[in-house]
Amino acid sequence: SYPPDSFPVHWNYPAALERYCSEEPCTGYQAEYLNRVEAIEEILLTQLRTADGIDKGDFRKRTGVDFDKLFSARVSMADSGLFHDDSTHFYITEKGMMVLDALVLDFAMEVDKALSLDS
Repeated sequence: SYPPDSFPVHWNYPAALERYCSEEPCTGYQAEYLNRVEAIEEILLTQLRTADGIDKGDFRKRTGVDFDKLFSARVSMADSGLFHDDSTHFYITEKGMMVLDALVLDFAMEVDKALSLDS
């Protein structure tokens, strides 16, 4: 889930079916709060797999980071036939879907390099 003006939170329940069935409903969950790097990597992993890709305005709102500034070097080095990049969106083309995992890894490495000390 995405609380307003913050990074995503993952809600987990310990792997214990008997405990889950015996407790009161909606209890026992644990929150995992993501940092900036983890939030950006999650966006890359989930939104690049969609036809709409990444909305750059939403990306900035959710992460506090400008997509174009963060990824301009990586985008300029990639084969432009693998993606569509305009002022508002970045999405992977059909050709790019064939190498999506490699693209996501390249982008994630860029995030780690640029932001890992800021988180």
